Amino acid sequence: MSEIRVGILGLGTIGLGAARILIEQQTLMARRLGKTLRLVAAADRSLDRDF
Repeated sequence: MSEIRVGILGLGTIGLGAARILIEQQTLMARRLGKTLRLVAAADRSLDRDF
């Protein structure tokens, strides 16, 4: 199965939520899309934020 590599810019409420969904629902999305989505990068402008 081929993969789609995904990067996220911004790790606020929306960015973190999207990352969690990509990771937690990976199997379901792969089944529906016929491709694996893989989170390969994430960036945020604030290095001081505690996740």
